[in-house]
Amino acid sequence: MRFFGAGCGLVLFVLGAFMTGIGLGLFGEAGDGASWYATVGPVTAGLGVALMWVTLAPKRP
Repeated sequence: MRFFGAGCGLVLFVLGAFMTGIGLGLFGEAGDGASWYATVGPVTAGLGVALMWVTLAPKRP
């Protein structure tokens, strides 16, 4: 179950990084909804990092 959570976290992180890149215009010209991507992308990436942190952290006794 730990690897499933870490995998989901990794997918969220990559998706958030991609959305941030779209919002900042790194993958071509930024369109009308670029500010939405630039705002939601880092939040999504942060949630992915937090999910990986929680699932891969050693369990306390």
